Amino acid sequence: MSLPIAADTRGYRREFLDHDYIIDSKMNAYVIVGNRHPPGGVFAYKKYTIRPPTVHPWRRPGYTFERAFREYSPAVARQAEHAFYYISPEDGTIFPLVSTSRVLFHLKPELGLKALFHRTSDPLEERILDLARALHREIGVPYEKIGVTGSVLLGIHNPEKSDIDMVVYDCSYKKAIEDRGLLEPLRGRELEQWLVKAARRLKLPRMVVERLYDPSRRGYFEGSLTTIVYVQPAGTRYGQNVKPPTVYLGLITVKVELARLDCTHHYFPHLARGFVRGVVRGPRGILDLPVEIAVYETLYSSAIDRCSHVIVTGKAIQHGNAHLRIVVGTRESTTTILPAA
Repeated sequence: MSLPIAADTRGYRREFLDHDYIIDSKMNAYVIVGNRHPPGGVFAYKKYTIRPPTVHPWRRPGYTFERAFREYSPAVARQAEHAFYYISPEDGTIFPLVSTSRVLFHLKPELGLKALFHRTSDPLEERILDLARALHREIGVPYEKIGVTGSVLLGIHNPEKSDIDMVVYDCSYKKAIEDRGLLEPLRGRELEQWLVKAARRLKLPRMVVERLYDPSRRGYFEGSLTTIVYVQPAGTRYGQNVKPPTVYLGLITVKVELARLDCTHHYFPHLARGFVRGVVRGPRGILDLPVEIAVYETLYSSAIDRCSHVIVTGKAIQHGNAHLRIVVGTRESTTTILPAA
């Protein structure tokens, strides 16, 4: 196997960050989830698995990566085979865990983009450089804060079929990218297909998904379907700010008035804060309590971004008498965060 374009880490070490990739000793590829990881492990789910050479859209010379799943959701991701799962002491959320002792390569998106500036081999890679230049020249994003992830980072993309998956390591550029209209929105048949697929994946009405669609995150650039994700440029020490739960309240539905936010809710997991202003299902005693919402489904971040009030159905944990945490978008139950009106 030849070395992936972003796996040469000589003289360059950093922590595991959201949307990095790792390849284990069995040549399986995992995408990293979030920036907080326990000692000796990294939260990641299997994206591709090695197969003997065959005719396949995603391949490198001499071997083929096959997608673990055709579509991804919190429920689907947990179906992948992992040696370990980790249960969060903060809210009981279950994460797939890969031991760092099994990591053979750590692929970093910023190095993937840097490699493309030195050499490209197909029109899709040239298009990625065009997008990086647009982010730099039109939005002002430094090149060192831009990366490419997904199949291009692994070097297994199909120039005619693969999407572009870009990383921006600073959420403060999100609004400028949106205002500039850097990506062309999905329209017509493409939009309808995406809405139907997302609605099926999240078990939501199509019209609700349409309200959550954010064209500045997912659209077209020079004809290629493109996703831009925002990643916090530094990890957080695991266990920092963790509050063990006092009471598990189970599944609740509440109306939340969101506090005005900085841009950090664009990072994964998406965190929002506010106050409980109405209780649809759950104990009445939580009314007017401050609440933190941890969202593990990026589509719901649009509701956080656009709305002052949201209806949240999620797994609730109470810390003492003065703080509530609600988890949305995990596999354990059907949870949502939607516009209140």
